[in-house]
Amino acid sequence: KVFTIKKADTHYYIRIRNVQKKGEVANFEAAKKRLRAIILQERQTQGYTRIVEEAYQAELKAGRIQLK
Repeated sequence: KVFTIKKADTHYYIRIRNVQKKGEVANFEAAKKRLRAIILQERQTQGYTRIVEEAYQAELKAGRIQLK
């Protein structure tokens, strides 16, 4: 199943490949791989956001950007 969630100006595209019934225990290795991928993606997103914010603040401080 594929679906999209929109939160503010961000779109999250989600694809579900496997479904587990409530109460079933996930395979540890499979869950570990999925969690690693999610955590890596989140870290990359946070890093990108930080770099953009730092660049914006530097340009604002240098006077190359004006807020009205």
